[in-house]
Amino acid sequence: MRPSVHALPALLIALSIGAVACATEQTPTDPNHPSLVRPQQAEHDEYPDSTAEPAPNAYDVSQFAYGTFEDANASWLAKAIVDYAFITDANYALNAYVKRNVDGSTLNSGPATKAKPDKSLWVSHEDQDSVKLSTLNHTCGLTGSSTLHVQAGAHFVVAGVDVLQYSYDQTTKAADVVLPDCPNPESRPLLSYGDMSGDELHLTVPEGSGANVSMVSASKKGSDGSTDIATYAWSVAGSSVSSSASTSYYFPAGEALALTVTDQDNHSDTASGLVDLSYFSPCDDPFTDEVETCEQNPGGGGSVSVDGSSDEPGDWTVPVVIGTYVCYYTDWYENGVYTGETDLDYCDVE
Repeated sequence: MRPSVHALPALLIALSIGAVACATEQTPTDPNHPSLVRPQQAEHDEYPDSTAEPAPNAYDVSQFAYGTFEDANASWLAKAIVDYAFITDANYALNAYVKRNVDGSTLNSGPATKAKPDKSLWVSHEDQDSVKLSTLNHTCGLTGSSTLHVQAGAHFVVAGVDVLQYSYDQTTKAADVVLPDCPNPESRPLLSYGDMSGDELHLTVPEGSGANVSMVSASKKGSDGSTDIATYAWSVAGSSVSSSASTSYYFPAGEALALTVTDQDNHSDTASGLVDLSYFSPCDDPFTDEVETCEQNPGGGGSVSVDGSSDEPGDWTVPVVIGTYVCYYTDWYENGVYTGETDLDYCDVE
């Protein structure tokens, strides 16, 4: 069938359009078609015509943000969902935060953002996004939170002019998720003197002397996810003596002591200790408990042999200097086996 005369112009136009379409498919650098090289343009770089406008109540944007702690509270996951209807412009920002309950300070934070890349019309579109943050080894005493800011609009070309027919700008805050406060740290004072240690020491020292005791914190934080211990406070007889984790103190007499530890979340704990002193005369006979003078009971030369009986001490141990005295200790044996008991037996005036 031959086309009618009236159909020829339309046919020519269609053929022309097809020829241009085929030409533009050529590689812009094709040397055989130099006249067809054109600058490439972004897809949908113009807003839709007003004929695409929906009814006024068809425009819609909805947003939802939420979050949860994951990985045994080692991470905070914030999520967002945004739905659009008849939108040409859109962008959002999801901001996630991990904060400390004790003072509201931010421990970690991070964003996720997106912007619509062109001017096409989204008749119906949904975006989902998330931000995952480490809690930086803290697993208690935290609050996870997030905010979602969404901007959107609908532009249409009316009589050659871009016209904004709808706009949207909202920020929503997700419900906070709060982890319970961390357990308090545990204060543990460790006292040591010679080969003796513990939170209580019962010492026997020569008359007129005292004891220089090492004091070390063996405290620990409340849990693996708690904050570290930040401060230490030692006191003896109610008076502050040190703010270090370890120190030493000369006890001229027996006294009670205390150690208070406080972690970075301002949680604290206090434990007590005791140094108890009893005294002996350095010249008393260690075997008869008779009061003698130093001339009557000189030390140094008398060692006692081991015969395995349970009521005789073993050899003298290495002398230990205590204040102005050199004191000797005795190991006790039973049936030839050391019982683990050592007694202070003798002191000489230096």
